[in-house]
Amino acid sequence: MLSKNRLREQRASTESAWQQYQEQEVCESLRPEVAQSWERSKVAVDLDITAAPGSDSDISHEWQQNPLSVPVAQLEESLSNMAEEGGFIVAVTDAESRILWTTGSSHMRNKAARANFAPGGVWSESAVGTNALDLALRTQKDQTVFSAEHFAPLVHGWVCYAAPIFDRSSNACLGVIDISTTWDNANPLALMAASSFADLISAEASKSMTASQELRISVLGTPSVTRGQGLVNLPRRQLEILFILSLYPRGLSLEELHAAVYGDRDVSLGTLKSELSHMRQALGDLIESRPYRVSGNVRSDFADCIREVKAGQFDRAMNFFGGELFTASTSPVIEEKRNVLMAALHRAALASASVDALMTYIESVPYDLAVCEHLNSIIRHTDPRYAICQAQLDQARAF
Repeated sequence: MLSKNRLREQRASTESAWQQYQEQEVCESLRPEVAQSWERSKVAVDLDITAAPGSDSDISHEWQQNPLSVPVAQLEESLSNMAEEGGFIVAVTDAESRILWTTGSSHMRNKAARANFAPGGVWSESAVGTNALDLALRTQKDQTVFSAEHFAPLVHGWVCYAAPIFDRSSNACLGVIDISTTWDNANPLALMAASSFADLISAEASKSMTASQELRISVLGTPSVTRGQGLVNLPRRQLEILFILSLYPRGLSLEELHAAVYGDRDVSLGTLKSELSHMRQALGDLIESRPYRVSGNVRSDFADCIREVKAGQFDRAMNFFGGELFTASTSPVIEEKRNVLMAALHRAALASASVDALMTYIESVPYDLAVCEHLNSIIRHTDPRYAICQAQLDQARAF
């Protein structure tokens, strides 16, 4: 913690720089990012502002829907204890500098309330002038703004330490965490704390966002697609197109995709464009063009099943197998993948000694006589499922 004399000197220096700026004098001691922010602030902010603008209505429901709410809740006890013991107010904002959540000591909560440094308060540069929250968002770097480095006198008595919070999968800035206190309570360790908490929140928020945005394509058995926990309604042809795109993570040109979907059938490129347009309406930014590809985290039961077969894990492959791949599809790519999968599963089944896995396979491929015979050769006569296996063998022989 800095000595009181050093803090008083630092505050006097910033007040002097601010006064020089108001008198249109050059102040070379000012940090460049602060000087640039003052230039932007002077055309937008009234120096007589007494509180940040923003709604005083309850935004708790909106906060609960925010991806930062869960990791912040996990850290709430630690954040609250730090704030109470250190005499801080801690705030988390969205990407527009709007405060969504706070916790703090009683002393700082009272000061914060008067300035609307509270949920709903907007602390953008255009609303209140230079401050650490907006500066961290703007530069996407940790920032400290001390005393009169703030543009508005409203917070000349404060020091604020802010660190940006990122979605690690997209590198998008989701908001900031800010630790603020009075200038005479300044402590450089607070910036380290803000940065550490930002890293923890980023990690957990990224996990949650990845899970919620994951696209899951089921094509073995009854086709379907889900995004996060929600089912996405797509017609059969669009499901086929989506599956084909999932096979080519680097993407396909329109002509390549047309050949993969329709082969040499007389179907216009316009028909395919129309299908892709409808898919974008359902999936939004997950469908990219030039080249056409599926972005984000995409999984399919086909890919999972093939992976386990290649690893020699037939029993685990059956966890993903619910039937043949798009049985009615005439797409040349899908026909090829279907044939490869069924040939691989057939060979793996003949080498398997797992009755459970073999029975799962036979339920979906009852016509595979060789596998039915193999299953009946390894299942014990005392096994309660023996009669079912005999009936399946008889059915396979009848095909």
